[in-house]
Amino acid sequence: MAHNRLLVTGHAMGGREHSGCNTCNYDCSWLFEHPSTLLWADKIIITPYMDNTIENEKFPFDDIPVAKSIKKVFDVARQFDLIEVKNPSKIITAKVGKKLSEEVDTDRSVLEKLFPKTVRIGDDKKVPGQIFIENEEYCHPHIWSIYASLVLAKKWGAQCLFSERVINYCRYKFGSSFVTNPNIGYPTNPFNTIFNSCLPEPALFPKYMFGNIRSSQCSTCKLEKQCSNKYLDKLERNISKYLELRDYDEVDQIKQVISKIIKRLESEKEYVNDENIVEEFKNEERIISKRVHSTFPKIKRWTNMTLIVSLPVTLVSALTGLPMVSLAGASIAGVSEAVNKYAEYLGSKYRWIGFINKSTVVRTQIEK
Repeated sequence: MAHNRLLVTGHAMGGREHSGCNTCNYDCSWLFEHPSTLLWADKIIITPYMDNTIENEKFPFDDIPVAKSIKKVFDVARQFDLIEVKNPSKIITAKVGKKLSEEVDTDRSVLEKLFPKTVRIGDDKKVPGQIFIENEEYCHPHIWSIYASLVLAKKWGAQCLFSERVINYCRYKFGSSFVTNPNIGYPTNPFNTIFNSCLPEPALFPKYMFGNIRSSQCSTCKLEKQCSNKYLDKLERNISKYLELRDYDEVDQIKQVISKIIKRLESEKEYVNDENIVEEFKNEERIISKRVHSTFPKIKRWTNMTLIVSLPVTLVSALTGLPMVSLAGASIAGVSEAVNKYAEYLGSKYRWIGFINKSTVVRTQIEK
């Protein structure tokens, strides 16, 4: 079973029947801000309504190149078996939807009373359920979609792909518990931070697809038509090349190391945040790197049969410090093979330590 299951969120979460405004929108900010999510996620979950919205390029409805680009990214991601479509209708029933709506109304008034300096109620006539938190506007359908996402994430064993704006609302709604709630975007931040450090995120998206650049530069550029015809092909090549990194053993090793750190910290501490996780990862990286650099050369020296053949087995054991060569009666050939296999194992197990060199090559290929 996939462990890093991520749920795309937004107004389109429950479909048209559960929303009071445009249901086409979904949160795609993670795709542009943290494309490394595509590397470490095991599955990215979308609802059928989102799937239809993406396939028909309905959002962002005011920018066709962006909508086409998102569709292209999801098309490539499907080829890598990364996308999973799950129907929320049996979980977010009419009864559940009504309860969530009532909770939104209750929280609106409660938050205003608890945080009078940073929370204020807006105008219901202009925007249904309008509320401002630290001058950031939220509406009833938006907050409803947040709650629906959390319900689905819990049922599906996933983590929500929430924007920082939504996370800030969750800070007010849940208090410090949002940090340790596995469904409120945690631990996506440490994964993104670490993967961006090990695998610096390249410029995957052609500049042409962003509206503000086109309006200021493309309107007077003689190559505008050429860019218009080629930006999707370039994006497809970039995303395909980037997602090929998912097949590297090193990527899987990094994911496993992060997951083990998270599990260990959660068993040791009541309060765990992404800074704790990133710090532990860097510590482990330093310790293992030092161990590999000191031990690996020593092992490699003893994989040469001509060096070992003239020495007693007990002396080889003493010099290398390897328990596998201290077996009484072990043959020289057996010792050589054992040392060789151990060297291969060590090199394979900790290959992720030097993976940044490979990622730099891939990044260069993408950005050319």
